Amino acid sequence: PVPVQGRGGLVGGVTGGVPAQQGRGLPPPAPLVASSLIVGRVVDAASGKGVSGAVVTLNGGPTRTVQPQQPGLPNHPPAPPALPPQILTDADGRFAFMNLTRGNYQLTATKSGFAQGAYGRLRPNGPTKPVQLDDGEKMPDVAIRIFKFASIAGTVVDDGGEPVVSTT
Repeated sequence: PVPVQGRGGLVGGVTGGVPAQQGRGLPPPAPLVASSLIVGRVVDAASGKGVSGAVVTLNGGPTRTVQPQQPGLPNHPPAPPALPPQILTDADGRFAFMNLTRGNYQLTATKSGFAQGAYGRLRPNGPTKPVQLDDGEKMPDVAIRIFKFASIAGTVVDDGGEPVVSTT
């Protein structure tokens, strides 16, 4: 029998009882430290060249909050939720997100004329991977592939090889 707190030392006389807790709780979580960094590049999946002007969005990590309203201002609607951070890539497709806290993040990239890309995606609409950051961790070479939309171009000609106008 295992002694537990209470009358008689045992609960119901059952062997294998649970010892009483001595006021022990879980330790408080470590404070969030904004010291992590993600640096990467958005690339054309076919050519591997950097894509300028792509919008990279960072989702995940700890909950982002907005500044509370000033007290004493009646009839003001609540502030909208904070939007995820976004950044525009430079001429070589590079981007950086600084002062991040530990956590799991999802990175996506969009640009007109391309299918959306995401970290870990190897084909259009394929699976993605999270970027896992620890306190003070630096991810220096994150690549996000985006995929050009395909197109077909040509000229419709008649039997004599002359272009046909207004045909479908």
